[in-house]
Amino acid sequence: MAACYNEPEFPVQPEIEFESVRFVDNTDPRFPEDTLKVTISFRDGDGDLGIIPPGQHFYDSVFNGRYIRYGQFDTLPPHNCSNYRTGYFDPNQRFVASVLRQEITDTIYIRPNPLYYNFFLEVYRVVNGQERYFDFVESSYPRCGLTPNGRFRLNNNNDNKPLSGTITYNFTSQFLLPFFSDDSLKIKVRIADRSRNISNQVESEVFTLRGIQTNR
Repeated sequence: MAACYNEPEFPVQPEIEFESVRFVDNTDPRFPEDTLKVTISFRDGDGDLGIIPPGQHFYDSVFNGRYIRYGQFDTLPPHNCSNYRTGYFDPNQRFVASVLRQEITDTIYIRPNPLYYNFFLEVYRVVNGQERYFDFVESSYPRCGLTPNGRFRLNNNNDNKPLSGTITYNFTSQFLLPFFSDDSLKIKVRIADRSRNISNQVESEVFTLRGIQTNR
């Protein structure tokens, strides 16, 4: 017995709903990073969600062949972790970020591509009912932290058809417990599709890391 059905009609702007957040405390000293596992459900009218390999390198199209000297412009933002990187250019003019201080040869001013990422995660402390945004990148300045934002792929065929499902995003960091311990937290999430449409923002209930801890 066969039946015909119409494809669901979803808006081309992604729509998401918050599903869950879990915390995995990694006790293996060889792998000190803990994980915040965030699950959302989504629906998208034309299915253009997820990075298509090979995707875009973070530093693609940053260097345009012109060097800016300190003091040359007074319109540049002050030195921070969001607009500057330390490192050097390899022979192919690809920027290589420094890991050790002795490697540092240049400070690079960048204009970040806001849609390099397609999964946007914000973490807030909740103190006396007030939400306080925690900036992972700038919190330890002059040392620069890692953004909680990330990139996800989906096994879709890029066929311009409606798409729905769930996404579980893993944010790994060795600083989750040191930073937040028993703090009351809330997270907020958005995603973007390949057409640069931004979804609605969803948020969790207030939680503590230990209160949502799981084994996997």
